[in-house]
Amino acid sequence: MRNPAQHSGMKTVCHADKQSRKAQQQALNREKQINRQKAQQTARRKRFGMRIAGAILTVAVLAGAVAFALHGNAAGVSQNAVASTLGAPTSDIASPPIGAFTHVGSPLYANHKPELLFIGAQYCPHCAGQRWAIVKALNQFGSFSHVTSSANDDGTIPTFDLHGATYSSRYVSFDHQDLEDRSHNQLDSLSPNEQSLFSRYDPSGGIPLVLVGGYSLLGDGYDLSLIAGKSFDTVQHSLQRGDSSRPFVPAVNADARLKASRRSGR
Repeated sequence: MRNPAQHSGMKTVCHADKQSRKAQQQALNREKQINRQKAQQTARRKRFGMRIAGAILTVAVLAGAVAFALHGNAAGVSQNAVASTLGAPTSDIASPPIGAFTHVGSPLYANHKPELLFIGAQYCPHCAGQRWAIVKALNQFGSFSHVTSSANDDGTIPTFDLHGATYSSRYVSFDHQDLEDRSHNQLDSLSPNEQSLFSRYDPSGGIPLVLVGGYSLLGDGYDLSLIAGKSFDTVQHSLQRGDSSRPFVPAVNADARLKASRRSGR
Protein backbone atom coordinates (compact mmCIF):
# COMPACT_ATOMS: atom_id res chain seq x y z
CA MET A 1 0.00 0.00 0.00
CA ARG A 2 1.35 3.43 -1.09
CA ASN A 3 2.18 5.84 1.70
CA PRO A 4 -0.07 8.94 1.49
CA ALA A 5 2.93 11.17 2.09
CA GLN A 6 4.78 9.56 -0.75
CA HIS A 7 1.73 9.97 -3.01
CA SER A 8 1.51 13.65 -2.11
CA GLY A 9 5.23 14.10 -2.85
CA MET A 10 4.91 12.46 -6.23
CA LYS A 11 2.02 14.80 -7.11
CA THR A 12 4.12 17.76 -6.10
CA VAL A 13 7.05 16.56 -8.26
CA CYS A 14 4.76 15.93 -11.25
CA HIS A 15 3.20 19.36 -10.84
CA ALA A 16 6.67 20.94 -10.68
CA ASP A 17 7.76 19.04 -13.77
CA LYS A 18 4.63 20.19 -15.60
CA GLN A 19 5.24 23.79 -14.58
CA SER A 20 8.86 23.51 -15.68
CA ARG A 21 7.91 22.08 -19.05
CA LYS A 22 5.31 24.81 -19.47
CA ALA A 23 7.87 27.49 -18.65
CA GLN A 24 10.34 25.94 -21.06
CA GLN A 25 7.70 25.82 -23.79
CA GLN A 26 6.78 29.45 -23.16
CA ALA A 27 10.43 30.43 -23.31
CA LEU A 28 10.82 28.48 -26.54
CA ASN A 29 7.73 30.15 -27.99
CA ARG A 30 9.05 33.59 -27.02
CA GLU A 31 12.38 32.79 -28.66
CA LYS A 32 10.62 31.63 -31.82
CA GLN A 33 8.52 34.81 -31.84
CA ILE A 34 11.62 36.98 -31.38
CA ASN A 35 13.36 35.11 -34.20
CA ARG A 36 10.31 35.58 -36.45
CA GLN A 37 10.24 39.30 -35.67
CA LYS A 38 13.96 39.58 -36.40
CA ALA A 39 13.48 37.71 -39.68
CA GLN A 40 10.57 39.99 -40.62
CA GLN A 41 12.60 43.10 -39.78
CA THR A 42 15.52 41.79 -41.83
CA ALA A 43 13.19 41.08 -44.76
CA ARG A 44 11.66 44.56 -44.50
CA ARG A 45 15.11 46.15 -44.45
CA LYS A 46 16.10 44.13 -47.51
CA ARG A 47 12.94 45.14 -49.38
CA PHE A 48 13.47 48.79 -48.39
CA GLY A 49 17.11 48.59 -49.42
CA MET A 50 16.12 47.08 -52.76
CA ARG A 51 13.59 49.86 -53.34
CA ILE A 52 16.20 52.50 -52.51
CA ALA A 53 18.75 50.79 -54.74
CA GLY A 54 16.17 50.57 -57.51
CA ALA A 55 15.33 54.24 -57.18
CA ILE A 56 19.02 55.20 -57.23
CA LEU A 57 19.58 53.01 -60.27
CA THR A 58 16.58 54.55 -62.03
CA VAL A 59 17.83 58.08 -61.32
CA ALA A 60 21.31 57.11 -62.50
CA VAL A 61 19.95 55.62 -65.72
CA LEU A 62 17.80 58.68 -66.39
CA ALA A 63 20.67 61.03 -65.66
CA GLY A 64 22.90 59.06 -67.99
CA ALA A 65 20.27 59.11 -70.71
CA VAL A 66 19.79 62.85 -70.38
CA ALA A 67 23.54 63.49 -70.44
CA PHE A 68 23.89 61.22 -73.47
CA ALA A 69 21.11 63.04 -75.29
CA LEU A 70 22.35 66.51 -74.47
CA HIS A 71 25.79 65.82 -75.89
CA GLY A 72 24.33 64.67 -79.21
CA ASN A 73 25.03 61.39 -80.95
CA ALA A 74 24.48 59.58 -84.24
CA ALA A 75 21.47 57.58 -83.02
CA GLY A 76 19.55 60.29 -81.18
CA VAL A 77 19.68 63.81 -79.84
CA SER A 78 17.88 65.88 -77.27
CA GLN A 79 14.42 67.00 -78.27
CA ASN A 80 13.87 69.86 -75.84
CA ALA A 81 11.11 72.35 -76.43
CA VAL A 82 12.73 75.72 -77.05
CA ALA A 83 11.78 79.27 -77.89
CA SER A 84 12.63 80.34 -81.42
CA THR A 85 13.65 83.90 -80.53
CA LEU A 86 17.07 84.85 -81.87
CA GLY A 87 17.33 88.55 -81.20
CA ALA A 88 16.36 91.67 -83.07
CA PRO A 89 17.03 92.29 -86.79
CA THR A 90 20.54 93.50 -87.49
CA SER A 91 22.46 95.34 -90.20
CA ASP A 92 25.17 92.67 -90.42
CA ILE A 93 26.54 91.99 -93.89
CA ALA A 94 28.43 88.80 -94.66
CA SER A 95 32.12 89.41 -95.28
CA PRO A 96 33.20 87.59 -97.26
CA PRO A 97 29.83 86.39 -98.54
CA ILE A 98 29.45 82.60 -98.36
CA GLY A 99 25.97 81.95 -99.69
CA ALA A 100 24.49 83.78 -102.63
CA PHE A 101 20.93 83.97 -103.91
CA THR A 102 20.31 83.52 -107.62
CA HIS A 103 17.33 85.11 -109.33
CA VAL A 104 15.33 82.25 -110.83
CA GLY A 105 11.86 83.57 -111.62
CA SER A 106 8.66 84.85 -110.10
CA PRO A 107 8.17 84.88 -106.33
CA LEU A 108 6.23 82.06 -104.68
CA TYR A 109 2.91 82.83 -103.00
CA ALA A 110 0.63 80.89 -100.67
CA ASN A 111 -2.63 82.22 -99.23
CA HIS A 112 -1.91 85.54 -100.96
CA LYS A 113 1.34 85.94 -99.02
CA PRO A 114 4.98 85.66 -100.17
CA GLU A 115 6.25 82.16 -99.38
CA LEU A 116 9.63 80.86 -98.26
CA LEU A 117 10.15 77.24 -99.33
CA PHE A 118 12.82 75.25 -97.52
CA ILE A 119 13.59 71.68 -98.60
CA GLY A 120 16.15 69.83 -96.54
CA ALA A 121 16.68 66.80 -94.30
CA GLN A 122 17.23 66.31 -90.59
CA TYR A 123 20.52 64.44 -91.02
CA CYS A 124 22.01 67.18 -93.22
CA PRO A 125 24.59 69.50 -91.56
CA HIS A 126 24.07 72.21 -94.21
CA CYS A 127 20.31 72.18 -93.55
CA ALA A 128 21.00 72.36 -89.82
CA GLY A 129 23.05 75.50 -90.35
CA GLN A 130 20.41 77.10 -92.60
CA ARG A 131 17.63 76.73 -90.03
CA TRP A 132 19.23 79.31 -87.72
CA ALA A 133 19.10 82.01 -90.41
CA ILE A 134 15.65 80.96 -91.61
CA VAL A 135 14.17 81.03 -88.11
CA LYS A 136 15.69 84.44 -87.41
CA ALA A 137 14.51 85.85 -90.74
CA LEU A 138 10.95 84.56 -90.38
CA ASN A 139 10.66 85.72 -86.77
CA GLN A 140 10.75 89.28 -88.14
CA PHE A 141 7.34 88.69 -89.71
CA GLY A 142 5.66 86.12 -87.46
CA SER A 143 6.27 83.49 -84.80
CA PHE A 144 6.97 79.78 -84.42
CA SER A 145 5.42 77.37 -81.95
CA HIS A 146 6.09 73.75 -80.96
CA VAL A 147 9.78 74.09 -81.80
CA THR A 148 12.40 71.71 -80.41
CA SER A 149 16.18 71.61 -80.45
CA SER A 150 18.06 69.04 -82.50
CA ALA A 151 21.26 68.46 -84.50
CA ASN A 152 22.45 66.81 -87.68
CA ASP A 153 23.08 63.05 -87.87
CA ASP A 154 26.40 63.01 -86.00
CA GLY A 155 25.38 65.70 -83.51
CA THR A 156 28.07 68.20 -84.52
CA ILE A 157 25.80 70.97 -85.86
CA PRO A 158 23.10 72.18 -83.44
CA THR A 159 19.83 73.27 -85.00
CA PHE A 160 16.07 73.64 -84.66
CA ASP A 161 13.74 70.75 -85.38
CA LEU A 162 10.93 72.38 -87.35
CA HIS A 163 9.23 69.18 -88.47
CA GLY A 164 6.46 69.40 -85.89
CA ALA A 165 6.51 73.18 -85.63
CA THR A 166 3.94 75.69 -86.87
CA TYR A 167 4.57 79.18 -88.18
CA SER A 168 2.02 81.99 -88.00
CA SER A 169 2.35 85.29 -89.85
CA ARG A 170 0.13 87.91 -91.45
CA TYR A 171 2.84 88.65 -94.00
CA VAL A 172 4.73 85.50 -94.95
CA SER A 173 4.01 81.82 -95.57
CA PHE A 174 6.54 79.13 -94.71
CA ASP A 175 6.76 75.70 -96.37
CA HIS A 176 9.31 73.44 -94.69
CA GLN A 177 9.92 69.86 -95.84
CA ASP A 178 12.44 67.39 -94.41
CA LEU A 179 12.97 64.59 -96.92
CA GLU A 180 14.71 62.27 -94.42
CA ASP A 181 15.15 62.01 -90.66
CA ARG A 182 18.43 61.86 -88.75
CA SER A 183 18.76 58.13 -89.49
CA HIS A 184 18.29 58.72 -93.25
CA ASN A 185 14.78 57.24 -93.26
CA GLN A 186 12.16 58.89 -95.48
CA LEU A 187 10.24 61.57 -93.62
CA ASP A 188 8.29 64.08 -95.73
CA SER A 189 6.97 63.57 -99.25
CA LEU A 190 6.95 66.51 -101.63
CA SER A 191 3.71 67.60 -103.24
CA PRO A 192 3.65 67.66 -107.07
CA ASN A 193 4.24 71.43 -107.00
CA GLU A 194 7.09 71.15 -104.47
CA GLN A 195 8.68 68.34 -106.49
CA SER A 196 8.42 70.43 -109.66
CA LEU A 197 10.17 73.37 -107.97
CA PHE A 198 12.80 71.08 -106.49
CA SER A 199 13.55 69.46 -109.84
CA ARG A 200 13.60 72.82 -111.64
CA TYR A 201 15.79 74.82 -109.26
CA ASP A 202 17.86 72.01 -107.75
CA PRO A 203 18.30 69.46 -110.57
CA SER A 204 21.26 67.82 -108.82
CA GLY A 205 18.99 66.96 -105.87
CA GLY A 206 21.38 68.58 -103.39
CA ILE A 207 20.06 70.02 -100.17
CA PRO A 208 19.19 72.39 -98.72
CA LEU A 209 17.19 74.41 -101.21
CA VAL A 210 15.76 77.77 -100.20
CA LEU A 211 13.32 79.57 -102.51
CA VAL A 212 12.01 83.01 -101.59
CA GLY A 213 11.01 86.11 -103.53
CA GLY A 214 11.99 84.59 -106.87
CA TYR A 215 15.51 83.78 -105.64
CA SER A 216 17.11 80.43 -104.82
CA LEU A 217 19.92 79.49 -102.48
CA LEU A 218 21.66 76.13 -102.56
CA GLY A 219 23.99 74.95 -99.81
CA ASP A 220 25.41 77.04 -96.98
CA GLY A 221 24.71 80.67 -96.23
CA TYR A 222 27.73 80.96 -93.92
CA ASP A 223 30.72 78.95 -92.71
CA LEU A 224 29.37 75.97 -90.72
CA SER A 225 32.63 75.51 -88.86
CA LEU A 226 31.64 78.59 -86.84
CA ILE A 227 28.92 76.63 -85.00
CA ALA A 228 30.29 73.08 -85.31
CA GLY A 229 30.67 71.37 -81.95
CA LYS A 230 28.80 74.07 -80.03
CA SER A 231 25.70 73.36 -77.97
CA PHE A 232 22.28 74.55 -79.06
CA ASP A 233 22.01 76.80 -75.99
CA THR A 234 25.37 78.43 -76.71
CA VAL A 235 24.37 79.37 -80.26
CA GLN A 236 20.87 80.51 -79.34
CA HIS A 237 21.86 82.57 -76.30
CA SER A 238 24.72 84.23 -78.19
CA LEU A 239 22.34 85.21 -81.01
CA GLN A 240 19.75 86.46 -78.54
CA ARG A 241 22.34 88.68 -76.85
CA GLY A 242 23.82 89.81 -80.17
CA ASP A 243 27.26 88.76 -78.93
CA SER A 244 29.38 89.81 -81.90
CA SER A 245 32.49 88.46 -80.19
CA ARG A 246 31.20 85.08 -81.34
CA PRO A 247 32.01 84.97 -85.09
CA PHE A 248 28.91 82.92 -85.89
CA VAL A 249 26.58 85.68 -84.62
CA PRO A 250 27.24 88.26 -87.38
CA ALA A 251 27.46 85.40 -89.91
CA VAL A 252 23.99 84.05 -89.04
CA ASN A 253 22.60 87.57 -88.75
CA ALA A 254 23.87 88.49 -92.21
CA ASP A 255 22.35 85.34 -93.72
CA ALA A 256 19.04 86.02 -91.97
CA ARG A 257 19.05 89.65 -93.13
CA LEU A 258 19.56 88.53 -96.72
CA LYS A 259 16.71 86.02 -96.51
CA ALA A 260 14.39 88.59 -94.95
CA SER A 261 15.19 91.12 -97.67
CA ARG A 262 14.40 88.56 -100.40
CA ARG A 263 10.90 88.05 -99.01
CA SER A 264 9.43 90.66 -101.38
CA GLY A 265 11.83 89.94 -104.22
CA ARG A 266 14.30 92.76 -103.42
